Amino acid sequence: TLFRSTIIDGLRDLGVDVIDVPRRAETYRGPECEANKSNTYAKGWFFFCKTPESVGISRDNIAARIQNKEFDLIIISITDTLTYHMKDPRLEVPHFADITSNYPRDRVITINDADLIRPMTDDVAHSFMHNMSLYFKRETHG
Repeated sequence: TLFRSTIIDGLRDLGVDVIDVPRRAETYRGPECEANKSNTYAKGWFFFCKTPESVGISRDNIAARIQNKEFDLIIISITDTLTYHMKDPRLEVPHFADITSNYPRDRVITINDADLIRPMTDDVAHSFMHNMSLYFKRETHG
C-alpha cells in the first residue's frame, strides 16, 4: 500500500490523470478511509488517507478501455499475499489477461511493496510477472 499510495499521490501532484482499479478507500482522504485503514496490514501508517480523489475520473468499463488501449501506462500493485502465494496472475490480478494481451511489456509496470519476510527467491509474483512487465520490488535485501 505504501508504494502504491505514494505513486498515485506523486503522479497526481504532477498533474497526471491516474485511475486506480479497484479503488482502495484507505488511499483517499475522507470518512471511509478511517474505517478501511484498520483492515490493512499497516493499520494506517503516515501514508494512509492523504490522496485527494481526482475529479472527473471514471472506473467504468475498464476491460474495454484496456482493450482499446486508452491508457498510456498500466501500473499493477502487488502486496504480501500475492507475492508469496500467487498461482496465476490471469486469475488473481484484475484485468491481467487484457493488460498483457494489449500492452507491450515496457508499458506495464508491476510494483511490489510487500515486506521481504522470505528470500527474494520465494517471490512467486516476480517469477510470473517479470517477463510480462517491468517489475519493481520495494525490498530485496541485496
